[in-house]
Amino acid sequence: MYSIKKIKWSLLPVIRFLFLSIGKPWNDFYGWMLNYQDRKVSIHDILEKKPVKNKYKGLWDWQKGEYFYSFIKKHGYKDSQTIFDIGCGYGRLAIPVLKNQKLRGKYIGNEISEKRLKLAKDWIEMEKLSHKCHELIFDRNLSLDFLKDDSVDCFTAFSVFNHMPDHEFRQLACSFGRKIKSGGVGFCHIVVPQGYSYKGVEAFPRTVQNYITVFSEFGFKLNELPDYKVSSDPNEKWITMLKVVRC
Repeated sequence: MYSIKKIKWSLLPVIRFLFLSIGKPWNDFYGWMLNYQDRKVSIHDILEKKPVKNKYKGLWDWQKGEYFYSFIKKHGYKDSQTIFDIGCGYGRLAIPVLKNQKLRGKYIGNEISEKRLKLAKDWIEMEKLSHKCHELIFDRNLSLDFLKDDSVDCFTAFSVFNHMPDHEFRQLACSFGRKIKSGGVGFCHIVVPQGYSYKGVEAFPRTVQNYITVFSEFGFKLNELPDYKVSSDPNEKWITMLKVVRC
């Protein structure tokens, strides 16, 4: 017998169809889904979760924020730069970035879920980092019009692109082509297709070559970073980190 949770997930394609049938874009549907999924969650609930050694826990593994931060520092991000964190979630990268922020540095976090953006704000306030230079922006527009052209030194997209269909991904890559400075870098945490269960609603795994092809159209060079590793969980073999450089 199906659990209530499984029944709810089975209804997602129907709900998605209803959104699209009334002309709502993908981000409206996905943002609604995230808001519903996290409606009862508080930042305290997230931070109370204990780390699981050698186990990949995805979004809720908040301790990975420190690892993400140290990794992008190793590969080119500087604390004095403007960093754009698309799909910033509840702020697990925002916290270490703001703690280490230097003069002229700025953090910009963007979310399509009002609930997750509220969680990020709560965590920043809890850590007494509200005075640091940052913006948290709720916006579902793939054009990224809230950013000035050529204004971003570094962007991060942790498990963002594999949660959107091809057309939306291409639109977003085009927008990055306008917003990232020449020589700017990006870090994309992605799921590759091997062994992955494709459900057509919450996951759109692509090959690395797919990413190379799309980003190159908009003035970027891309390569895999083989030293990215956050656990020994076998599921981690499906995940890789890409570095994108604006030419």
